Parts: sequence; C-alpha cells; structure tokens
Amino acid sequence: MRSWSERPREVAYLLNPGFCSLLLWSAASGYKKTDSDGLPFALSFLILPVVLHKSTREALPRSINSNFPEWIQKNDGVRLQFPERARVMSSITREGMLFGSQYGQFAIDSEGRIDPSPKPRSLAKYLKTATEEVRHCETRAEFLGRWFATAGDPATIMTLWGVRP
Repeated sequence: MRSWSERPREVAYLLNPGFCSLLLWSAASGYKKTDSDGLPFALSFLILPVVLHKSTREALPRSINSNFPEWIQKNDGVRLQFPERARVMSSITREGMLFGSQYGQFAIDSEGRIDPSPKPRSLAKYLKTATEEVRHCETRAEFLGRWFATAGDPATIMTLWGVRP
C-alpha cells in the first residue's frame, strides 16, 4: 500500500480509512439488527467491493427478503471481476477496520465477529452534509449487512461471490 501522499487525490478521497470504516460500521450495524451475533469478520471483505462499485451497488435488491442465491444467479454480471476487486480492496478494508477499531466504531470479539458501537453523533452530522452518493453508499452498506445476516453461511455467501474465506 502506497503512502497517502503518493496516492491520486481521487483514490485518497474515495478510499480513505474514515469513509471506509463508516461503510464497514454501517454494514456491521445492519447485520447486528438482524443477527445479534455480529458481522463475521470474513464478510467484511465483501462490503467495500460491493458498495463502492456503483453498478453493483445499484443492482442490489430493495428488500432483504430477496433470495441471495437467486439474486446473484440472475445478476451474474455483478460477479464479473469481483474476485479481483475484492482482492485489491482487501488492504483498504483492513485499513478501514483498523481505523474504526482505533476510534471505537467497532470491536472484533473472540469469535471473529464485528460488534459495532452505538451510532456516533459525528456520523449523523457527517451524513447530513454528505453528498447523495455518499449517503447512498452508507444506506446500501447497512442494507448489505442486514441481507448477509439472512443469506446463510459466510462461506456460502463468499463462494457465491466467487471468493474464498
């Protein structure tokens, strides 16, 4: 990973650890609303490649009642280049996880599940002034967390995306 001063400005804005940790926190919060055990650590590596890729984010269903295996089969285009995108973004996900952990947004328990903190006031304030696309990323991350909580075993979810745990 290159230092921040060596990264293109657009990359630094989109993939900065603060923004990425917000998306990971939103996904973990959504998951926790549906499954009190918390988001499995392995699934956190799917959040950013789905949510930050506009066409994939926009293809997500509207309801968590959508059957995940059926949806991914009908939308097989979302898997195009997904394994490579997930691999490339794994270091960005780790940076976001470290940032969020250091600033108390979430903790990782002994079973490898992400436990989000209560919604910080600064987050609500940030989202009020954020662009529509940033708010859309955040709401889709929260949705993805809730959907993954109903979609089945983490290994199966990852396999359907074409990646390994």
